[in-house]
Amino acid sequence: MWGEINGFRSNQLSKAWCVIGDFNLVRQEERKSMISVTGYSREIKGFKKFIEKFELVDIPLVGRKFTWYKPNGLVKSRIDKVLVSKEWLEA
Repeated sequence: MWGEINGFRSNQLSKAWCVIGDFNLVRQEERKSMISVTGYSREIKGFKKFIEKFELVDIPLVGRKFTWYKPNGLVKSRIDKVLVSKEWLEA
């Protein structure tokens, strides 16, 4: 998926852009559960590299810290994200 977005981004003239979605990959601090996310470390590193490469800003949430909750409440994640370029913020 990152390659597809990279290809799309490379063909755009405007530097202002955003990516909005339900990302199943989360950083350690974006998940609360009994199970560690370290098993996904390669994928998480790829996600972090993607954000860094395009210098995206992860817009902070207002209100709830997490956007997905398991019905029993033991697992919580912040999977919904709005990632924007610095140029998007300036527009």
